[in-house]
Amino acid sequence: MSSAPRTPLEPRPLALGQQVKVAGSFGPSGFRAQRVRCKPSSGKVIWEGALEGLEPAERALRVFGRRVELPDDAVVKDLERDTIRLEELRVGDMVRLKGSWDAERGFQPKSVKRKQAFGFALEEIQGRIAALGPDRSELEVAGIRVQLLDSTVIEP
Repeated sequence: MSSAPRTPLEPRPLALGQQVKVAGSFGPSGFRAQRVRCKPSSGKVIWEGALEGLEPAERALRVFGRRVELPDDAVVKDLERDTIRLEELRVGDMVRLKGSWDAERGFQPKSVKRKQAFGFALEEIQGRIAALGPDRSELEVAGIRVQLLDSTVIEP
């Protein structure tokens, strides 16, 4: 699998404001996309990744290197969809956050759900494209910079 950035000559069916679902992995160099799927516009924002940190007293957690504060009305659920306390989550758990995102307020989750880990962790981001790099080798979705690689599959 090649990890080189895409060349600027390849055509891209991606546009600012377009709703996408990005699957890949998050690491020290950011989110590296394996697949980008164009979706009908819904305004839905989802982050699905490993829980990196937890601050129950501040109702905050960390995913994709970002600290996210949960509003008082945000619901936290376990695998069986039962409501649990934030402190029942554990660092390393796979979690799915659903909510809204804007440049001023950042990510505002309405729900957090513990996800089943299957030994391979394909993480996901869903939202609108807020920025495209000049050579379209990267984009920004829901506040997360996403690298498009030679091996990234883009599904219109």
